[in-house]
Amino acid sequence: MNSASKVRGWRRPLAILAAIYFFLAFVSWLAVPWTVRRALQEVPKKLPGFSAKISEVRFNPFKLALTVRGFAFSHEKLGDIATCDEFYAGLQPLDLLRLAVGLRRLRLTRPRLVAVLAADGTSVLDALPKSAPAPAAPAASASARAAFIPRIVIHHFLIERAALEFESRLRRAPQRLVADPIDFSLDNLSTLPDDGGSYIFSARTNRGETLSWKGRLSVRPAKLSGRISAQNVDLSRETTAAPAAPVTIASGRLDAATDYELGYADGTLTAALSDGRLSVHDMLWNVRGSTAPARGPFSLEVGPSSLSVRTPLPAAPGAKTVLSARTVVASRGTVQLDAVLAANPLGGSARLLVKDFPLAPFTPLGPPPTQVVIDSGAVSLDVKAALAAGAVDATAAFSLDGFSLSDRASRRALVKVGRFSIDGVRASTKSRRASIERVGLERPFLRLFRGKDGRTNVEAALGVNFSSASAAAPTASSAPVRAASRPAAAKPWQAELRRLAMRGARLVAQDEAVAPAFALSVHDVNARLEHLRTDGRSTATFSSDGKIEDAPFSVSGDVRLSSAAAWVDALVKTEAVQLTAFTPYSIQVIGYKLDRGTLSLNLDESLAVRRIESRNKIVVDQLTLGDKVDSPTAIKAPVKLGLAIMKDRRGVIDLDVPISGSLDDPQFRLLPVILKTLVNLIVKAALSPFDALSASMGGADLGHVAFAPGASALAAPAAAGLDKVAQALADRPALSVGARGTAGRADALAL
Repeated sequence: MNSASKVRGWRRPLAILAAIYFFLAFVSWLAVPWTVRRALQEVPKKLPGFSAKISEVRFNPFKLALTVRGFAFSHEKLGDIATCDEFYAGLQPLDLLRLAVGLRRLRLTRPRLVAVLAADGTSVLDALPKSAPAPAAPAASASARAAFIPRIVIHHFLIERAALEFESRLRRAPQRLVADPIDFSLDNLSTLPDDGGSYIFSARTNRGETLSWKGRLSVRPAKLSGRISAQNVDLSRETTAAPAAPVTIASGRLDAATDYELGYADGTLTAALSDGRLSVHDMLWNVRGSTAPARGPFSLEVGPSSLSVRTPLPAAPGAKTVLSARTVVASRGTVQLDAVLAANPLGGSARLLVKDFPLAPFTPLGPPPTQVVIDSGAVSLDVKAALAAGAVDATAAFSLDGFSLSDRASRRALVKVGRFSIDGVRASTKSRRASIERVGLERPFLRLFRGKDGRTNVEAALGVNFSSASAAAPTASSAPVRAASRPAAAKPWQAELRRLAMRGARLVAQDEAVAPAFALSVHDVNARLEHLRTDGRSTATFSSDGKIEDAPFSVSGDVRLSSAAAWVDALVKTEAVQLTAFTPYSIQVIGYKLDRGTLSLNLDESLAVRRIESRNKIVVDQLTLGDKVDSPTAIKAPVKLGLAIMKDRRGVIDLDVPISGSLDDPQFRLLPVILKTLVNLIVKAALSPFDALSASMGGADLGHVAFAPGASALAAPAAAGLDKVAQALADRPALSVGARGTAGRADALAL
């Protein structure tokens, strides 16, 4: 057979194949668009209120490419929900050689998704029919294999100029958010073993926010890695997006980015973040509904941060999940968490380690009406916890270094702490015991200031009014409030503090609400407490010493605690406190300046459960009043006379003032009660001088000298009374007594 015959032999089969090919192409050219159009239009008909429109559907049988244009999915009340200018899908027949379905290109041009929240709070989800709950899936058998994964290869997947819109029509929170354009590209997405591809995603909103996402993706094994970042995120959007939130954000921006890796292989899920960074810029916020100025601006830099999680899936009994996280805060502080958790039975351990965590950047987050500024301070914390058999055992250590808190209005220091530390903390829920090895306080400082308006810096800083709070407190005559009955705990917690030490404390008190202004300094204060327990049997000892201006003071005693009561015995001593510093208050109380004098106290205080018994020895030496000052609040009594009566020949006033009261009485305050009692004694001496002299000399009546009727000679009892008056005058050089004679009817009859 010659070559011409061979060619003629092939023509017929080729012609048949060509005819079949063109016939199928023609049929598919007509049938595929009709089928696609019908499917896209019929599906929404099963959803009441929904409809779909398509402008054009084309199929190129020679390129195996499908094009859909002008697609719109709508709801009769909410309008367009999803639209797409063009959808294009082109098959790649060569992938059939790899036993896979291949798409040469999959492209969506100008897709648009719209989410609308109607004025009545409904959304498209409420319009969808509610499906019946799915029946429980049967348990998989031990021999069940992994789920079938179809073999698909997408060489190029593109989303071009997409838009995402959210609209809230709620009257209390109207808002419209548009993310446009959104671009996404994915190359070589494959479900074939050991095959993968890369992707790039980018989006931009109508407020200038941007999102970028790029990396690599594989299905077998499942692995996703790359970097995602968000720039210039508008934080004020939360104000309207979450109308139930307790705070509102007036302005502020956020930047965030991180590398990530997510994978699943051999029954283990692993996730990791690395080089994570977050920045908050100039955030202004306020409590919702508040008319006060916004708080801030708040700015913070966090990162680099890392996180890794490794957990078996599905979790088998005893399987462990391992977590580790670390971050840097404000370029200084570090926070690290390491944990191992197990299920069936539940158990594990964790450690939280914080080093030099700065507090100053978080000042703008202080809730209004708080008006304080954290100028400096760093926190360190080390907590270890273990969970086993339903019980938790924990150890911890804490420190605060270089802390300074100031008043926002005056910018004067309110509190300072050189170092505050808590070491050796141990606690166990099984034994219900907690202990602290040592608490240390180095160089604490506190400033108490009262302005001319009568408000203290503490009240201004915390946004409270203590005077109003005390006025609203129940009086002593109010019926006691009974605590609701509670079931008794099986075993109360027992706590122990082995040692507390304070060194170099200082207190500055200033008061501009009086004239002249008052100022007092308590400094060089040291304190110590040892072996404090809450078992109700052990007795702890405490002591403190320091100076009030230049006068030394000391406090010592012991304390016993239980879970429901306290017993304290304390001895407070001061020596020669200069009283001239208290001139502003003496003007208010007695209407005189204080020229000189010292005060020494010996206070013996005893607290048993809730009752205080106070035995107070008060010695005032050489108290001399200065100029009289008119004061509307001063007592109207001859104060100088009262003081002259109370002084002895050495110029000393020596008083014993016992006080008792209950802590349950809101009107009982020990120091104010002592001062009020002292003032009352002076007033009583001034108004009833002979009664005061009589009380100091055994109770004799020194206000009268009785003669026998018509006689000029004193009887023995009267002479003894005059001797006591003379002794009293000798002991009180500043005091003089005048005498006035009277005669009655008995004298006239005797004469």
